[in-house]
Amino acid sequence: ELALAGHALGCLAIPCDAFFGGAADRLAAGVGQCKPQDLSNFMWACGQLAYRHDGFLSALADHVAEAPSFSSSASATRLAEFTPQDLSLIVHACGRLGFLHEALLGALARHAPSRVHEFNHQNVSNIVHGLAVLGFKDPPFLEALASELTRGPPFARLASFSPQALSNTVYAFAWFRICHRPVLHSVVMHLRAPGRLRAFKARDLASIASSCVASVPTVRCSRGGSRM
Repeated sequence: ELALAGHALGCLAIPCDAFFGGAADRLAAGVGQCKPQDLSNFMWACGQLAYRHDGFLSALADHVAEAPSFSSSASATRLAEFTPQDLSLIVHACGRLGFLHEALLGALARHAPSRVHEFNHQNVSNIVHGLAVLGFKDPPFLEALASELTRGPPFARLASFSPQALSNTVYAFAWFRICHRPVLHSVVMHLRAPGRLRAFKARDLASIASSCVASVPTVRCSRGGSRM
C-alpha cells in the first residue's frame, strides 16, 4: 500500500516529504518482504519527485546485489524475480537521484545480457540513459545490447522505439564512446523510413545527429584537418 500510494503521488507530481520519509523507512526495514514491483514503483516515484532517501536506496541495492553469503548466483536468482520494467525503473531512478551503487549496477549488467531480448524500447532507454547519467560503463552489457538492437531485418528492432527512447539510447552509446557501426546504420535506416522523420521533434533529431557524430572516432589528416 505504501509503494502504491507513493507511485500515485509520483504520477500526480505531488511531493510529500513527510509521507515519503516514513514510507521509505518502513520499506527499507522490510525490503526482503516487498514485491519487486512495489520496490521499483516506489523507486520510480522517488526519482520523479527528486526525493532521495539513502537508507531506502542502500537497502534496496544491497537486497538485490548483495544476496545472502554475497553470492553472485544468489544475486542473479533475485534479479530474475524482477521484470525488465522493474529493472529499468530502478536504474532510471538511480540516475535521476545520482545514486551510484556499483554492486547493484554490476549485478544488473551481468544479469541483463541474457534477458535483453525481453526489453522493450522504454526499458532499453531507461537503463542505458540511467547508466550514462551515472557514468557506469559495462562494455559486455553494451555489446550484448547493441547486438540485440541490430538483430533480425535491418532496423526492425528499432521500429518500436519512440523518438525519445531512440534519442536517449543513441546518446548513451555516444556518452560511453561506443562506436557500434551496425547500431548507427540501423538508426539511420530507421530514420529514413517513409514518414518516420515527421514523428521526431527537432530536439530529438539534433540529439541523435550530434550523438552519431560523437560516436564515430575522428581520424586526423596529414594536413591538420580531420575526417570521419
